[in-house]
Amino acid sequence: MPEVQLNLYLTRHGQSWGNVRADGDSAPRIAPELLTDSPLTDLGGQQARLLGGRLAGLRFDAIYCSPLYRALQTAHETALRQPGGTAPIQLIADLVETGTLPPPDGWDLEKLRTCHPATEWCAEAPAFGVQKNAEGEETEQARLLRAQRVIAFLRERHHEGENILLCAHGTFNTYLLRAALGLPNENGFNFCQENSNLNKIKYYENGRVRLSYMNDTTHLAPLMPEITFTL
Repeated sequence: MPEVQLNLYLTRHGQSWGNVRADGDSAPRIAPELLTDSPLTDLGGQQARLLGGRLAGLRFDAIYCSPLYRALQTAHETALRQPGGTAPIQLIADLVETGTLPPPDGWDLEKLRTCHPATEWCAEAPAFGVQKNAEGEETEQARLLRAQRVIAFLRERHHEGENILLCAHGTFNTYLLRAALGLPNENGFNFCQENSNLNKIKYYENGRVRLSYMNDTTHLAPLMPEITFTL
């Protein structure tokens, strides 16, 4: 059996207030700036803690995260429960959700550190860049190129059997999965990504790639026993 070069775990953040609004559910009014970079709801926090508990038996060699607050809140719950003590989190701007740009003065690292003090930018990651069309929107191909950039960087950096975790977003995770599995946009695969789910992809020294599981939500069963039947 060929050696595993990399175990890549990919998750989506827990439910955020932006998710609640997008789903059309009733929700308390919150400040517009919180919807732009919306925090987790109480349910989202519980989902993140259950994910963290599930992963508490595995020490990650690195945890990477989108700089959006809801993603960091989710990654924090895993980093907090790491065997051997709290783990650092590295931010990669290319992991942001589609349609997201940094504020004019950039993402506020000090604000993010109020959630998880051991948070740093991943200095070695490629420079953030969103390619837009004439209408000012990020194209589907540009999204895939951004995802491919992330996956290529991670595979170049981690190839000695490491376990790494990525925490990103529902829509962009589809492009990350396409990039991780070598799939183009043209076939239209759209992968269901529930809040605080878990995907695992294994890379082998012979170049083979294995999708171990996708959109696994078994850790949410104590909180949402119906989830298996509603996906």
